[in-house]
Amino acid sequence: MLLSKALSLKQPASSSPPIYTYAVVPSPADANATIICPSGYPPYSDVSYSIIASPNKKPNITVFRGDPAARQLIGHATFHSLSSTTDLTLNGQSLRMKQSQLSGTSYSIHCTQFGNLKWKSSEWGGSALGLYDSAGTKLAQLKSTGAFGSKEKKLEILVPCDGFLVDLVVISAMGLLSLKKKVDKNAAKLIEAVAGG
Repeated sequence: MLLSKALSLKQPASSSPPIYTYAVVPSPADANATIICPSGYPPYSDVSYSIIASPNKKPNITVFRGDPAARQLIGHATFHSLSSTTDLTLNGQSLRMKQSQLSGTSYSIHCTQFGNLKWKSSEWGGSALGLYDSAGTKLAQLKSTGAFGSKEKKLEILVPCDGFLVDLVVISAMGLLSLKKKVDKNAAKLIEAVAGG
């Protein structure tokens, strides 16, 4: 059953305030870690998710509920640069996120529970990404906070949903962020090598 049918959504989600809003911030204790906390709370006081990045080994990111010390593992993501795909494992379920060969800026996920989902860039440009279902309903969005030079992002859940979908939004969004960092880093190395040559 498609998510839009399951939730009986009639209006665009963007017309309503977010159901959940999270701050996505670098960990103060680990350069390879990212913390996701509910917005409006003191920083790092109430950790909802922890993400550990391992760019040079697989899986490339590992996602924990709460503090990773508690070992509440919920999933991980592995990048495959040659096929433009990312393998996601979420609560024991295997999913695949694939980059569009046409636009290069959208990423599709097929999920048994919710059908076909797609992360894509905002129609108005910029760095914001929205997650849409097959009916075009915007389910979530990931965007910068607007503060110049800030590494903080804002993750918004725009529709009522269960815990599995929130986990899927988190792991796929963090996979995209980590993948973008890897691509940008490789591009910078290539430019440096060409300039040096």
